[in-house]
Amino acid sequence: MNGVMRFLSWFRAGRLSGSDLVGQIVEINLGSFYCYGICTHDLGKQGHVLRMFARKLGKPADDISKFSSDEPVRMVIHFPLRYAKDEPEIRLIGRRRLSRIEAKLPKFRSLGLARHDEMPKGWWIIDGDKETWVDALTHEMAGYSDDGFPNLEAIKDLYDRDLFPHSPELLCRGPLAFQMTEKQ
Repeated sequence: MNGVMRFLSWFRAGRLSGSDLVGQIVEINLGSFYCYGICTHDLGKQGHVLRMFARKLGKPADDISKFSSDEPVRMVIHFPLRYAKDEPEIRLIGRRRLSRIEAKLPKFRSLGLARHDEMPKGWWIIDGDKETWVDALTHEMAGYSDDGFPNLEAIKDLYDRDLFPHSPELLCRGPLAFQMTEKQ
């Protein structure tokens, strides 16, 4: 079953309440490697917020203490965890308290709409319930994760291509208020 169809089946199934998932360490088996994250927020119909840790492992983790609050983070994603947690690729491996940084709802960015052959003319910055339109991203905004519901294939792609929110490949989809350098 492809990712979109799987998401729709989770959504229709209406499984589980979401608040009991906050603080859970999530293991995602992506075939050739495992990635991990922690559920930091339940946004109701918008899904859950997962802070995805930067590293990937060749085998399942044997100890959740490896995923402390100072573990480097690849990006923050929206994910339908309440519907996905019963899938064979997803496993909840433990719970821990959120740090102050993890407990703060992160800001996200989203491209504005554009025609097929045009670049969007700006970005939406999503800060909780508040959305602000900007003509171009600043350095700080470049570090915000993309808004949306990634499926397992999208998560695998982010790790396979070693993409982070500030990766040029992701930033060059819309206008920037600064010049990219090789180090960014």
